[in-house]
Amino acid sequence: CYLCCLSRTYILDIAQKARQGINLPDGGEYIYVFSLEAKPLRKYVLDHYVHGISVDEQKGVIIATDVNKDEPILEYSINCM
Repeated sequence: CYLCCLSRTYILDIAQKARQGINLPDGGEYIYVFSLEAKPLRKYVLDHYVHGISVDEQKGVIIATDVNKDEPILEYSINCM
């Protein structure tokens, strides 16, 4: 199971910056991988803030969307992250 998440620090930053009138990028910067028994297996740290993800384990890639960029489709190699 793959899960795209916001960090707690980022959520606190969003609240603080919003009070100051500053907007931060939308999306999460981490992807967590869990076993079917909900045990954490891996954490990916991304170089973009992404919203949606699709995992193709046969090709070994994670495809993600970044709504903060003009070219919003990103592809990450599962093995190289």
